[in-house]
Amino acid sequence: MATNPIELLFGPNLKGPLLAPTASGTQQFAGRTLISAGSVSVTVSTRMVNSDSIILFGTETGSMSVTSAGPIAVNSKVSGVSFALCSQNSISCPYDRTVGWMIVKAS
Repeated sequence: MATNPIELLFGPNLKGPLLAPTASGTQQFAGRTLISAGSVSVTVSTRMVNSDSIILFGTETGSMSVTSAGPIAVNSKVSGVSFALCSQNSISCPYDRTVGWMIVKAS
């Protein structure tokens, strides 16, 4: 039996924020995108997405995440091509919303 708890063996020790390059490109795995006023969805093109990828996202400060347009969700994923973010209730928003996202590979 190990004497160290699993948290010590596998836990990260972060001493600052995570940094990820967000320059546009086909190998991009993190970034920011804009859902324009009047639009319901936006497509993000990147080869890094797979059908089993986990996509973490959130609206940035200054953007309202829940409005009459509703919360944002991942609508579809096309392996090696793109994924789409959209309003859950398919109603367009009257203002721009900036969404930060990051892809985590599941396999």
